[in-house]
Amino acid sequence: SLESVVSQTYKEWECIIVDDGSTDNSIEIVESFLESHPGNWLLLKQHNSGQAHARSVGVSKASGSYIAFLDADDIWPKDKLAIQVNSLKQSDASCVLNSYIVFGSGGPKYLVRHSSIQKLMMGWVTFRGFGGGLESVGLIKADTLRKYGFDERLSTSSGLELCVRLWRDDKLVIDPRVGMFYRRTQGQWHRNLTVLSKDIETIIS
Repeated sequence: SLESVVSQTYKEWECIIVDDGSTDNSIEIVESFLESHPGNWLLLKQHNSGQAHARSVGVSKASGSYIAFLDADDIWPKDKLAIQVNSLKQSDASCVLNSYIVFGSGGPKYLVRHSSIQKLMMGWVTFRGFGGGLESVGLIKADTLRKYGFDERLSTSSGLELCVRLWRDDKLVIDPRVGMFYRRTQGQWHRNLTVLSKDIETIIS
């Protein structure tokens, strides 16, 4: 994931890494990578507070005009940031979402591409669609993100819930080009049905 940041053709980036109380050797791996790959890095460590809060902490430290998120198991194509920055500069929207490729966990590799924002969001709000929210695949204007913010009561669904609010206010645009390689694994957070059900109850209420 960090190698895909270093490889970006858009070089005016800063990367803020938030360790949300990991209990494995993530910190050691990250610190070793940063030592051997000079760049505009910032590593933050905190007690486990949940995904949404960790992202909010990262946002509070960001200095750029645009913000993108990258989960620890996903990969960006090298032109991801360049494509999305250009998309927002040529649009009145505040957030752009791209297509993405799902791979890993022994399953088939396939492309997820949405033809319209309405179909994407309706698939989400009716729980019939396949993801496609802000995390890893999106780019959003920093001012817009700070205005709307993440609902920190939510965990795995906080980015999608934010996208629903942006869609409601006509601030979303779709770029059909691939913006992420989504790694599918058996233990990933999005497969936790207990957490997902809790998020759904919170959103409905």
